[in-house]
Amino acid sequence: MKKNFAALVILSVFSNAYAFNESDAAKLVKSYSQTVACQLEETKYKAVKVSGKPGETEEWTDQYVVLWDGDFGCAGGNGTVVPNLTVVEVHGFSTPVVLPDYKTPELPLVQIDKFSGKDGSITLGGLGYGDKDQQHEPTKRLSFTLKLGKSGFIKQ
Repeated sequence: MKKNFAALVILSVFSNAYAFNESDAAKLVKSYSQTVACQLEETKYKAVKVSGKPGETEEWTDQYVVLWDGDFGCAGGNGTVVPNLTVVEVHGFSTPVVLPDYKTPELPLVQIDKFSGKDGSITLGGLGYGDKDQQHEPTKRLSFTLKLGKSGFIKQ
């Protein structure tokens, strides 16, 4: 009986550790964003898994990037609601954590409508302002690939 109980506990730990997915990452970042940003009423959260293979260390690490729009820091004013990228990481059997220190390079994207990720990189596509565009009416189609580095995203 004791052996069965121990096996059940170990199985439960394994299944809980690997049950975390993109939807869970999005929910975690939604809670996080509600403490650090404003103007989130219409915000949608989209997550992609960018890694999950053993790296150079022996630990298994799953990394997710979550895209959301909001006024980070609640600066207020016109143009402060922008796309944000937030990294969530799960080490081995640990609790998933938000890593707020990942730096995102300045990108001229105002609206993002394409978002995908794999192998430690994300691809973003959307609209930015062209030379003759009016505010809130971007028309210039742009696309970027960012690699997830140790402390931030690196523009490819």
